[in-house]
Amino acid sequence: MCPCEADVLTYSFLKGCDEPTTAKEINITSAKQPLDGKYLQKLKKSSENIKKAFQSQLAHVIVSEISPAFHHL
Repeated sequence: MCPCEADVLTYSFLKGCDEPTTAKEINITSAKQPLDGKYLQKLKKSSENIKKAFQSQLAHVIVSEISPAFHHL
């Protein structure tokens, strides 16, 4: 990923935030402070929730595509 793509992703993420960026977040982003375990757990949980949502969506699509096939039998 080129730096400009990372900037676009960062901007897209941040524009959806309702709260202002904290000093800790700025320090982490600028590599002045390492990520702590609590923050990493939060990111991991968010990632798992997104993954589950996509899996659920895929399951619904598969069922929707199979269901009309049974009506033709």
